[in-house]
Amino acid sequence: MYLSQLILNPRCRQVQQELSNRYELHRTLMSAFPAQLPENERLLYRLEIGDSGSRITVLAQSRTAPDWAALDRPQREPYFAVPPQVKSFEPVFTPGRLLIFRLLANPTVAKHCDGKKRGQRTAIYDEAGQIAWLERKAGRHGFTIADLRVTSQGMLRGYQSQEGKRALIQLLAVQFDGLLRVEDPVLFSKSLCSGLGSGKGFGLGLISVAPA
Repeated sequence: MYLSQLILNPRCRQVQQELSNRYELHRTLMSAFPAQLPENERLLYRLEIGDSGSRITVLAQSRTAPDWAALDRPQREPYFAVPPQVKSFEPVFTPGRLLIFRLLANPTVAKHCDGKKRGQRTAIYDEAGQIAWLERKAGRHGFTIADLRVTSQGMLRGYQSQEGKRALIQLLAVQFDGLLRVEDPVLFSKSLCSGLGSGKGFGLGLISVAPA
C-alpha cells in the first residue's frame, strides 16, 4: 500500500471549493490514479484542518501508486502548499499487538422497513451508540478497543447530480482516537485496506495506526 501526506494550498480557489464539497475533493484525488484501477483498489483518505485553518492536510491510502503531480497544473494556482510525500506501507501484525489509532467514520444503523432485509441507514448521534457501533465493527474486523476518545466533527457535505438536479448529501462525521489491540491479523489487515463504515467518498473510513 501507499500512504500519502498532502498539504493543500489554503489560498487556492479549487481547494476552498472542495472543502465544502467532499465529492469534488474525492474526484480530484482520484485524478492522480489511472482511469482503470484494479478491482480491489480502494482510495481512502481523511481531511484534517488545523485550528487556525491555515494548514489543510489530506492523508490518503491506496494500493496503486499515485501521481500527485497531475493535480498541480502550471496554468492554475498551486494546489499543494508543499510537495506531496508518499511512502510504501506493508503492515505486518501479530495477535495482541497494541496500536494507537485514529478513525473518522460515519456511525449508522439500518432501519428495517416494508419487510426488506436492509432499510435506510440513519446516523447514530449519541456517544454511547457510537461507541457500541465501533465495538461491533472491531469485533468483525479482527481487533478490540483498549482505550477510546470520541469527538463529533459535525456534518460533512457533498453534492451529487440526481435526475439532472444537484442534490445535497450530508453525513455525520465522528472521530475516534485511542488504543486498539489486534486479535486477528488477517482480518485486521483487510480492514485497513477496505476501511470501516460508509461515506468513503466523503473521506470517512480510513484507519490510521502507529506503534503504541
